[in-house]
Amino acid sequence: MLRRALLDQLAPGLPGVESGVLTATLGESINRLTTRRDGSASRTSIRANAQYTLTYGKVSLTGKQSVETNFNVTPSAFGDVAAQTAARDRLMLSLAEKILNDLKIQLIREQEQSKDTEAEENANAPSAAPSDPRDETILTVPGMAQKE
Repeated sequence: MLRRALLDQLAPGLPGVESGVLTATLGESINRLTTRRDGSASRTSIRANAQYTLTYGKVSLTGKQSVETNFNVTPSAFGDVAAQTAARDRLMLSLAEKILNDLKIQLIREQEQSKDTEAEENANAPSAAPSDPRDETILTVPGMAQKE
């Protein structure tokens, strides 16, 4: 379900990424929160954790996200399965959204950092000699002859 949710949300693409590989490792835990008098659970929590890496070109962006959702446990077996399936679907959609939001933020930061690095390199690069001698700046330095 996480794969499908990520594919759906990645359909428009990511800013500045023409192609890449997104890998994710998913972990999930279920916790019965409250119990009835007979000892059966009345409310359940599902938690999902994902570690992911987006690799494109020479860049790798990594992160971790987790989400949690709860649902009421029904007395019927089919009702419990349906409630758990619906909760898991919501959980994967939410997790996919959090992963993509984090990746978008990281991509913006990466692109800004690349622009800053490029601007620094351009500022530190030696300037080319003027092509026209009239464009030269002539300095007067005491004890030296001036260029004419």
